[in-house]
Amino acid sequence: MLDVPSLARRSGPAFKYPEAAFAAGHEGTVGFQYHLIDASGKVAIDCVYQGSGDEIIDAAVVERVNSSRYHLPKGFEWERDKGRRYQDTAVLSWNAESLARADPATVAAAIAERLIHAPEIPGVHLAYAFEGTTNLRARVNDSGSVEMVSMLQSSGDTKLDAIAMAAMLAYKFKPGDPFSVDRAFSFKIN
Repeated sequence: MLDVPSLARRSGPAFKYPEAAFAAGHEGTVGFQYHLIDASGKVAIDCVYQGSGDEIIDAAVVERVNSSRYHLPKGFEWERDKGRRYQDTAVLSWNAESLARADPATVAAAIAERLIHAPEIPGVHLAYAFEGTTNLRARVNDSGSVEMVSMLQSSGDTKLDAIAMAAMLAYKFKPGDPFSVDRAFSFKIN
């Protein structure tokens, strides 16, 4: 079993765009046991009995579940059932293409914030300062929304590439702009 307190420990504000902070394509299933803290449905994880193999995903699931409220089971009575334990699984995927559309500067700022205030996970190190340029090509639809992004040249850092992809996917072009747009993104995050 994994040590839930160390997985759940973190500092800094909540992060809105975790998908872009890590390279696209990470996915895992986490099995956990939890209990209800109060009658409002607030929960706390007791233990993780099945890790995903990716400690970052495990920590994110613990954080997400511990900040959630569950619907109470049918027939649940707080005084009678408050000591019960439940088991559940969660599937989490980090994928830059699943980002909600947002202002690229906001996305980049949130990613920098996440890297600075990353969960303290033993054996996992996230760089706090890095820079690079990623060249991308976007396919744009008639409304100006980006439909697909392909990488022409990597920055050499998967995190920077994911940030660039997220920024490009969030970008709103003007209707009538070219169907295919090449753009370079340069980031320096300290």
